[in-house]
Amino acid sequence: MNNPKKSLGICLMVLAFLACNVDENMKPGSPEQQKVRANFDIPSATLMENTSEGLMVQISLSDPVPSEGSITVMLHNPQNNDLFSLWPSPDDENKIHLPAEKGVTSVTFQVLPVNDGVIKGHSSLTFEIIQTTGSLMLGKDLNFELELLDDELSGKLKAHETLGHWKAKKLFEYHPSGKIHKVFWETETPMKYSGVNLYKYDEWEKVVVIEEEPGGATVVFSYLDNKIIKSEKKVDEYLRSYTHYDYNSAGELIGQTMYERQLNGNLDISIHTVYTYHSSGNIHSIKQMVPDGPENWRLLTQFTFGEYIDKPNPVPYFDVLPNINIQPNLPGKVVVETGGLACTISWVILTMSKASLSPGRLQVRAAVS
Repeated sequence: MNNPKKSLGICLMVLAFLACNVDENMKPGSPEQQKVRANFDIPSATLMENTSEGLMVQISLSDPVPSEGSITVMLHNPQNNDLFSLWPSPDDENKIHLPAEKGVTSVTFQVLPVNDGVIKGHSSLTFEIIQTTGSLMLGKDLNFELELLDDELSGKLKAHETLGHWKAKKLFEYHPSGKIHKVFWETETPMKYSGVNLYKYDEWEKVVVIEEEPGGATVVFSYLDNKIIKSEKKVDEYLRSYTHYDYNSAGELIGQTMYERQLNGNLDISIHTVYTYHSSGNIHSIKQMVPDGPENWRLLTQFTFGEYIDKPNPVPYFDVLPNINIQPNLPGKVVVETGGLACTISWVILTMSKASLSPGRLQVRAAVS
């Protein structure tokens, strides 16, 4: 019969022997037991294109690294790589390899934007910590989002919206040169319509054509001394109307006469418009007249802008010509007279954002009385 005390003693001796022969790497306090977690310091950031020093993206380590290791970061959307460069440079698989020397508590890589001077729009980059070696291990915060902001879009109006009794909206898309490329418009007063205007420029960056949809119309502009003196509206190369423009010595638009195709095929005067101005350069009145006999005119509609708001106005109430703004300031009130009736439209600014970090939005409310 075995002696229980003797058996217990043998077991204790075996355990002691095993403990003395454990792999040194598995002892508490060894590198294998001191894995250091790697996490992005912040989840996201923004970087303006004209920031010459770029952005240092930091990966924080939970403890000083006990022995040398490395971290691999993957760039998931490299299709916009003409907008930035990375240091260290990624390999052919868009992986950034970052050494982590003994004792460090963080590692970094640098994103350098390319300030190209043209509008390419904002873009987003996604980075992910995908692998570690040595005494490092993956943490929990493994993703980092970076938004690259196009500085040429700084201050550009993205949207103009009128609410209240007079609903209308315009969205603006820009050409790489900074000029307007497309305008998406929508109005609900008096009826709902929507469409898009495509702007085309000549080698001197002057608007020469606006293509309108729906309808398939093309408006072609003619210049003299950098002023538009004539526009022609065509559909399938068929001339539907044309307009002559007149200016005063200060270069302000003071009149325009439109000729439209009639049922008999002739191009006759359909409407004549006269403009007057405040000393500030803002439009004061617009009179739209129609022929009333061989040499007479009959007033059709008159718009009188008596008040303006001390705020810059990127989109005039009357968008007459693409190269001039007849209302540098936001209108506060306009009186509309037509057919013996009169109404007043007042505007109040709801939001006006032209921040340096993103395209702006102008939102106003119109009230009719």
